[in-house]
Amino acid sequence: MLSYPINDIEIIRKVLIGTHRTIAVAESVTSGLLQNALSQATDARLFFQGGMTVYNVAQKCRQLQIEPIDAEGSNGVSANIAVQLADRKSVV
Repeated sequence: MLSYPINDIEIIRKVLIGTHRTIAVAESVTSGLLQNALSQATDARLFFQGGMTVYNVAQKCRQLQIEPIDAEGSNGVSANIAVQLADRKSVV
């Protein structure tokens, strides 16, 4: 099972809490592992909003508002789609 180093999650936690920001995630092939790692951090409720795990292209378009033309051409996995997701202020 893939896991994220505790130090990395701790750095994310400190930065987000220290700047009064939060994070939500959208995952596909990582199967919710990032959501799991973030939720295990101390005081996760102060910075972690939650997330979605979406595999299917149709659901990525419907749930995450991914551009359908981009999604169909890459089976929902591409650098362009990652940028679309990362650029959202709020998806979840």
